[in-house]
Amino acid sequence: AGVIFCRCASGTFVVKGCATVAQEMFSAQLARVLGVAAPRARLVSWPGNEWQMLQKHVKRHLLRRGLNDPSAATVRRKVEKELDRPHVLIFELVPGVGLDGMLPQELADKLERTGGMRDVGAVCALDVILNNADRLPLLWHNNGNAANLMFCQSRNRVVAIDQAAFSVPSGAGRDDYLRSVRQLCQELCVSSATAREETASPTVARMCARLRDEAAVDLDPSGQGSATRLLQEGLRSVLRRAACLSAADVELLWNATDDLSRAEVRVPKHPSLTMPLLHQL
Repeated sequence: AGVIFCRCASGTFVVKGCATVAQEMFSAQLARVLGVAAPRARLVSWPGNEWQMLQKHVKRHLLRRGLNDPSAATVRRKVEKELDRPHVLIFELVPGVGLDGMLPQELADKLERTGGMRDVGAVCALDVILNNADRLPLLWHNNGNAANLMFCQSRNRVVAIDQAAFSVPSGAGRDDYLRSVRQLCQELCVSSATAREETASPTVARMCARLRDEAAVDLDPSGQGSATRLLQEGLRSVLRRAACLSAADVELLWNATDDLSRAEVRVPKHPSLTMPLLHQL
């Protein structure tokens, strides 16, 4: 899926047409409830007036701008493909730069000056609950995608973008995932209780090493562990908030996206969102 940047009298916003509307709306609402910095999102649906106006004005703008441009037809087809969906997401624009696009010293300075490592830890916690592997390689065996973490100068914060919830089918795979989550929580409890100078959780240490070695993103360039401690503070804080959510809180978030989830085409027996997994987490 691609995104379209639109400007109007009230400012600039981001339009996204995708097949994961339910997962992304759930993720945006969960981030809001848990206090994780992420763009606000809302839904525009067919056959509403706003959906029709959005389609009309974007396409008319493309035609007007591309009358003398040979590549206009190709661009127009791409945009129409993204918008040709019954549900379209509207996101707040987060101006900034991905962590993977910053020089090491610049990244270190900004994270230290703003306390941004707490934000990174908070995003890690959100991803654990969502099973979102497309950002930081905390519980997942990949190199991560640090472009989905942006430093927003206007907010002076690290902001999570492009998140979605992904279920783990019941069985051995889900058991393994829950075991990894439980292990992480135990490590975070031990690391905070053993000494004044908090040690890095082995899981967090592996993530930082993988980002440094494979993605050239060094979250703790000093090697003193201070940045890691802040990251773990953010992780613990959001995981505690998640643990305090009641079953009714979780079901309220679920119900907000349940109709969307059922309306979309799914692989049989592999829904993108499942209440049993959320309750177990």
